[in-house]
Amino acid sequence: MELNRIVIGIFLICQMTSVAAKENNGRNRSSNNRLRLPTQVQPINYKIKLQPYVGINNTVDGHVEIEIRALRAISRIRLHMTKIFIKPRGIKLISTDNSESIAIRGTKKEPRRDFITIRLRDRLVASSTYTLIIDFTSKLNYEPKGFYTSTYWEQDDRQRYVAATQFWPALARNSFPCFDEPALKATFDVFLARQEHMTALSNMPLLESTPIPQQPGWYWDQFATTVPMSTYLVAFLITEFLNRTLEGNEGSRVTAWTRGEILDQTQHSLDVCERGINYFEEYFGIELSIPKIDMVGLPLTAHNAMENWGLITFSESSFVYSTSESTAASKQESAELVTHEVAHQWFGNLVSITWWTDLWLSEGFSTYMSNVAIDKMFPSWQVLDQFVVTRLQTVMAVDSLLNSHPVSTTVQDPAKIHEVFDEIPYSKGASIIRMMSHILSESTLREGLSNYLDRFKFKNAAQDDLWETLTVTALKSGSLPHGMTVKEIMDTWTLQPGYPVITIERPDNYTATIKQTRFYLSMLENNGNNGISEEDLRWYIPITFTDQNYPYFVHTKPRTWLRPQDDQLTVTGLPSRDKWAIFNLQQTGYFRVNYDSANWELLIEQLLRDHTVFPESNRAQIIDDSLNLARAGILSYTVALNVTKYLYREEAYTPWLAALNNLRYIDVMLRSTPQYGAFQDYLRWLVEPIISRVGLEENKEDPLVQQLLRMLLDEWACKLEHPACLAMADDLLKRFSNKSTLTLDGNVGGAYCVAVQRGGREAWLAVWKLFRQTPNTVRRDALGQALGCTTYAWLINMQLQSDLQGMDLVDALRWIRQTELGRYIAWFYVWNNRRTLIRRPQIFPTIIQTVAKDFYNDHHRFMLSAILEQVDPETGRLLSGVTATVASNQKWHLRSYSVIQLWLAETGFSIQIDLH
Repeated sequence: MELNRIVIGIFLICQMTSVAAKENNGRNRSSNNRLRLPTQVQPINYKIKLQPYVGINNTVDGHVEIEIRALRAISRIRLHMTKIFIKPRGIKLISTDNSESIAIRGTKKEPRRDFITIRLRDRLVASSTYTLIIDFTSKLNYEPKGFYTSTYWEQDDRQRYVAATQFWPALARNSFPCFDEPALKATFDVFLARQEHMTALSNMPLLESTPIPQQPGWYWDQFATTVPMSTYLVAFLITEFLNRTLEGNEGSRVTAWTRGEILDQTQHSLDVCERGINYFEEYFGIELSIPKIDMVGLPLTAHNAMENWGLITFSESSFVYSTSESTAASKQESAELVTHEVAHQWFGNLVSITWWTDLWLSEGFSTYMSNVAIDKMFPSWQVLDQFVVTRLQTVMAVDSLLNSHPVSTTVQDPAKIHEVFDEIPYSKGASIIRMMSHILSESTLREGLSNYLDRFKFKNAAQDDLWETLTVTALKSGSLPHGMTVKEIMDTWTLQPGYPVITIERPDNYTATIKQTRFYLSMLENNGNNGISEEDLRWYIPITFTDQNYPYFVHTKPRTWLRPQDDQLTVTGLPSRDKWAIFNLQQTGYFRVNYDSANWELLIEQLLRDHTVFPESNRAQIIDDSLNLARAGILSYTVALNVTKYLYREEAYTPWLAALNNLRYIDVMLRSTPQYGAFQDYLRWLVEPIISRVGLEENKEDPLVQQLLRMLLDEWACKLEHPACLAMADDLLKRFSNKSTLTLDGNVGGAYCVAVQRGGREAWLAVWKLFRQTPNTVRRDALGQALGCTTYAWLINMQLQSDLQGMDLVDALRWIRQTELGRYIAWFYVWNNRRTLIRRPQIFPTIIQTVAKDFYNDHHRFMLSAILEQVDPETGRLLSGVTATVASNQKWHLRSYSVIQLWLAETGFSIQIDLH
């Protein structure tokens, strides 16, 4: 073990110069960035000893020894520390070469920057090593930041305690003094003190437990030395949880830890984790770099999961899966979450980002690779088809707004990383990686990623390091056009916000011209002065296409390129103009496609004649592109709604999901207008055949993707008052009145909404009781949605006054506003409590975004402006997108309402009322 430490230390030292050079020369470090540590000291190893008094007084006695190397002759050492109290005479510095103490002149704390500077009497010798020793005390937090504590209850009704860590992105400094930046990797020797009835866990396996002298019932647990890792991946856990391993797999490296009551619900996650490890080891040709993975379901977390190396933490509800109570969606979501965190053991842990600017290198790759792995483990789930809608199309909606940001976004202050910690690095990052896989070929990308991981293992990398490795691999395999590099192509997708729409014009037979421009969901977005020249926003766009004569959708490698410097591109090899052509095969490219009117009509005719000619992903693409182009004012709603007519015969989940995601906006915009009834009639006509075929009764024996389709149809059948839903709601009402035992059928929650609407006070109180009792977040959300369906204003107000805090209030407002009555009550609650809510900046922006996102008239804009005038500039900046959305909605009504009204009438869906 000691030899390993020395070898790893030498290895780290050899990498210091290159890391420092990257930091100083790269775009990630600015010469005047006073929030970053100076590159003068390199940590090599930490020896951390912590004794947390969990459930006693929640204080922590701490001791850390940091082996460092001076990169220069310096007289001060700066590192991170916050909410830590150094004991009197608690700092020592010892030369590793001769064991002599280095005199300390004093210390200086800079709380605003989380720095402590240790001033020395003499300069350190460049390239020499030293040991910095600090004795300190701290307290366990009560919120999930740093080293924190929470409580839970077991079946014996005894309250129990757990202490856990959440160090991402820069919170290790709350637990022990450290160099808390991702590039400053080191090894860690962890010692945790615990009481004998508790268990301690850390990143590595337990080496030994020894009694603590003069403290009966206490033990020191020593863990094996870690591999080189960033501080944000260090993890501790002290708990009374129980554990289990994978049944029937003696050699499993995976253990699950939860409270005993739900331990039997971890089998699914254990299986997925073990299979995920095996898949990634084979895929990358690189073994898991640590000997075990503990997965822990915690009652209190900051995020759904955290990828700590070897000790992955999850929110309890995201981790467990019950075959009897959980939904099909939660089964898939938990699998994706577990596999995402397993993928992080390579992307993010084995190779870490140099700085938070390239967060997408960690999150985007883990998101994409988790989908690839699940597609191999559970092919019947069709997750790569779903990806087109759930990831690519979903993030496109966010990325088409003016306030979007690039995938690779400069982050100076780690405390502000949450401002860019959204769907862009996750889902856009994953989407452009998927695009890159089709550009280079899956085999080339796989080889390139293996080379990248092997080249930078136990080190840090930036975006350009990946581009360089992939270019070398692609040139070797012949996957790149002559003279092009991966960096040249992909920088246009990672360093710019937004994405393009390509316009296809077919002026004559056999050819087409293609142009690109940035797509905005509302053309209002393009009218503002955002400081960006639209002429500068151009992309390298891979062009794939097929046609009616030879409808071959498998060849997704680019046939040609529309380059940033090209005003337009002419494509040949198309059929005559009376045959359709389709571009962006399987929607592998991260862009939208708009056609001339003749080609749109040909595509619509084909959908109505035989939609199965197009694969599911392209059917979803045609739907999503047309409805978003219409919403943006680029394409007539007459064309877009004609596209949806074929859905009467559609049976696949992915196109239905794309359609209903988009039709939801029209549904909301028309909700209080005279045309809402006609639009509902059209939707009811569309979904009737698929509801008749699939039904609404839950059947867990069906393929998972069909269960997902049923969940989607249940929601809309109940929204549209379909007889099948009304019958289920009536059955629920009988059970409410008979005081029968109620459980929520996981995949069909919409009937509860209708039952609450029709059942009055008694039904609402029955669902409220269920809501208060369930710990499962998926079921809790379904029940919360049902509570919001009531038509009794006093019940809604009673719920709003039930001491709601934090996200509970946000959720309640989200549930309440789904009805017309609820929308008004939710808004007036915010209006009447605006002064109080403004003083809660952690939730206020989310609340405004929740209640105001479908406002569309002058009165709405006036009241929203009146609130926003009272907020601070930072909050105002965060909410600028809401104001733009309201203006966009208003413009939509002026432009699109009459078009939709006419289309509905011409299609045979018009409600006429004789008012005389």
